[in-house]
Formats: sequence, C-alpha cells, structure tokens
Amino acid sequence: MKVVYADGTVGKITEEEGKNLYIHNRFTKSAWKELEDEMIRLNIVKFDEPNLSKVGFEMISLEFVRDKIASAEF
Repeated sequence: MKVVYADGTVGKITEEEGKNLYIHNRFTKSAWKELEDEMIRLNIVKFDEPNLSKVGFEMISLEFVRDKIASAEF
C-alpha cells in the first residue's frame, strides 16, 4: 500500500502493516478516531485506499480523517 509519511516521503507498507487503514464501514466518531490513531502510530499523513483508488479517488489524508471525526455525531 502506498503511503506518505509525516516527513513528506512516499513509501509503501505491507498489507499486514496497513490492515487497519481503510474507510469502508467507518461511521462513528470512535471508528474514525481509531483510523486517526493508526495513522499517527504509523507516522503517515496519507494512504492509498485500494478500493477507492480504482474509481479515481485521491489518497486518504489525515486531514480528511480529522474532518470526519469533527463531523461525526456519535
């Protein structure tokens, strides 16, 4: 999986390392917070969501995840 690290470098992580980097079925504030925590743990600011990249979506950014946390109602 392609990622962008906090220092701006682009790299790849294994499928195992990225197993929690997805947005499918994340509907609650806590689910989005889990994703934010995983991104922070891996020191990444963007990741390539394989299912979305097939349909032309950009990489999922930490900013996007934080916006979802802020806008989630529960």
